[in-house]
Amino acid sequence: WRLADDAEWKDEWKKNYFPVPIGGVIVCPAWLDDGGEKNVLIDTGLAFGTGQHETTALAAELLQTFAVCGKKALDIGCGSGVLGLIAAKLGASEIVFTDNDPQAAETAQKNVELNNFKAKTRVISCDLTKNVDGKFDVVLANLTAPILLKLESDIDGVLKKGSKLILSGILNTCSAEVEKAFGRFRLAEKRVKGEWTALLYEV
Repeated sequence: WRLADDAEWKDEWKKNYFPVPIGGVIVCPAWLDDGGEKNVLIDTGLAFGTGQHETTALAAELLQTFAVCGKKALDIGCGSGVLGLIAAKLGASEIVFTDNDPQAAETAQKNVELNNFKAKTRVISCDLTKNVDGKFDVVLANLTAPILLKLESDIDGVLKKGSKLILSGILNTCSAEVEKAFGRFRLAEKRVKGEWTALLYEV
């Protein structure tokens, strides 16, 4: 054994993170911020969502296929809040974040403040859409197929005619089951990266 200064290891994990361009935005670790206008700043803490995973990239790409400016958005199971923050960067007028992990909700709140979006956002620590009031123009859910199937029974409560619904975090092998479950909506686009699928629905 030996005595060690924690400075040797406490920031080692940061070496694995880097800015990720996704369409017209750049998901950027907060400690690498260069002040760029396209940057969406993220400090993940213990939460999921760095922009590096295919599921996040797929959802972010689909989010940029239609006009978000002035829309009201909901990020379900938000993790670090990266998707909701991208919606805010694209001009969404109001964003609600939910996550059943209090640490994730806390991280999302910190990232909201990092990006100076506090005035138009709200973070709720709850399961899926529980405790969420109102209906949204854009709904984002980057979860897993089993959780998306659970969400299906409650999703109508946050959607309205004309809403866009983006589902991601779906293994290709589970895509057919998720598509069937949400089949009452119109599937506008389906994208695949590696072993992952994301779906864009129009309500």
